[in-house]
Amino acid sequence: HAYERLIKITQNESEGVDMIIIDNRMPGMSGLDIVQKLQATGLAQRIPIVLFSSAAPPSEVQAMLEAGVRASVLKAVDPDAYLASIANAVRRHLLAAPTA
Repeated sequence: HAYERLIKITQNESEGVDMIIIDNRMPGMSGLDIVQKLQATGLAQRIPIVLFSSAAPPSEVQAMLEAGVRASVLKAVDPDAYLASIANAVRRHLLAAPTA
């Protein structure tokens, strides 16, 4: 499953994962389910998550944001809007990160 692979990748520091970009509709598990599992493992606090989907109703986007997603981007987006959303996700992640 994608979730198990994601956990392996993010736990291996040599992989250098800086961001997780996730769809809300995947075979076997929803994006929301994966985000909630990432929250439970603490990965969502360390790595920003961006929802990248072709169709996400506002209620699903809101649920993903409440679960820890830092930004939502539609797949049919222009490159400038995409990069702005990624930068916004990183900013939100840094602002939400606990201070040591």
